[in-house]
Amino acid sequence: MTPGELRGRRIAGQLLAPAADRRPADVVAALGAVQSQDLPGGVWALGVRTGRTAAAITADLTDGAILRTHVLRPTWHLVAPADLAPLEAATGGAVMRAAAATMRRLGLTPERLAAIHTVLRDRLAHGPATRGELQRLLTAAGHDMTDGVRLATALMHAETAGLLCSGPVTGRDTTYMLLAERAPTAAPDRSGVLADLARRYFATRGPATLRDFRWWAGLSAADARSAADAVREELEGATLDGRELLWSGAVEPRDPPAVLLLPNYDEYLVAYTDRSDVFDAAHRRFLDARGAPIMQHVVVVDGGVAGTWRSAARAKRLEVTAALFATPTPRVRAGLEEAVAAFGRHRGAPAEAILARS
Repeated sequence: MTPGELRGRRIAGQLLAPAADRRPADVVAALGAVQSQDLPGGVWALGVRTGRTAAAITADLTDGAILRTHVLRPTWHLVAPADLAPLEAATGGAVMRAAAATMRRLGLTPERLAAIHTVLRDRLAHGPATRGELQRLLTAAGHDMTDGVRLATALMHAETAGLLCSGPVTGRDTTYMLLAERAPTAAPDRSGVLADLARRYFATRGPATLRDFRWWAGLSAADARSAADAVREELEGATLDGRELLWSGAVEPRDPPAVLLLPNYDEYLVAYTDRSDVFDAAHRRFLDARGAPIMQHVVVVDGGVAGTWRSAARAKRLEVTAALFATPTPRVRAGLEEAVAAFGRHRGAPAEAILARS
C-alpha cells in the first residue's frame, strides 16, 4: 500500500471522484453518516459529491429524504431515515455517556429530562417547531433554557432517546419534529447494526485502521473490534507505516481531481484519527488559531490538503479566496477555477476565484 494508492482508494470510496449525477440521499446512505454541525458545510459536503445545488439538498432535508441529528458522537450528522433509529439505538448510549458530566453539571437529571420530553412530545404532536420556540416553551414550563448549552444538551438527549429529529429547514433556523413522523422507529439487533456500520465505513473510508473506525463510530474498543471482525472476511488489508489498514476490494482506486474544495468537518478528514495521510503537520502554521485541519474549509490538491479557503457574498456573486501552502502550478490554478465554479453553481451564484497573498 503506497500513500498514493491510499488517497486514490479514499477518494473513490468517499465518492469524491468525478462521476455521473448522484442523489444526495443515496450518498448519505452509502456513507452511513455525514458530519454536519456546520449545516452549510454539511450541505456542501453533499454538493461536492453529487453536483446538486444547495437548494436541492435543502429541499431533501425539508422533505425528510435526509435527516440531521446526533449519532455516533455528540455532534450533528446527516443520516438516511432508514438508518436513524438503528444508529440511535446502537450509538445513542455512547453519545449520552460522553455528555453525562455536562448533564450533571446542568442539572439535567433523569426526572428533569423525562419532564422535558413530555413538553416536547406534547408540542411536536401538533407539528414542527423551531429551536427558539422550544427554548421559550421549555423555559415557560419551568425548565430554564436560557443557557444555550443546556438547551442543546436537552435536545440532544431527546434525539438519542428516539423522541425527535430534524424537521423542515426554515431559513437559518433549525426545526424539530417527532422521529416517529419522519422515519421508521424499529431498530434491528445492535450487533447487526454495528457490523453493517463497519461494512459501510471500510467501504467508503478505507483504507483505514480499526482505531479510525472506533473513533468515527464512537464505539468502545470491544464493540469496534467485534463489528470489524464480523465483516473482516469481506475486506482486504495491508500495512502502511506500521498500521494495519482495511478496505473493501469492491472499491477501485480513482485518480483524485486536481483540486477539491472541501468544507470544514468533511469526512475526508474527520473520519480518521491520523490525518497525516492527507495533511502535512508542517502546514499547521498556515491554519487559523484553532490549528486543526478538520475545522477549516480545505483546498485538496491531488488528494492532499494544500490550502484553506473561504467564501464571501458580494452583491450577486461569490468571492472564493484560497490561501495555498505553495505557489500553484498552472494545472492547480485551472483546477481551482473549476472547483470554484462548481461551488458557485451549488450556491446558485457566479463565483470568482481569488488567490490570497502568501
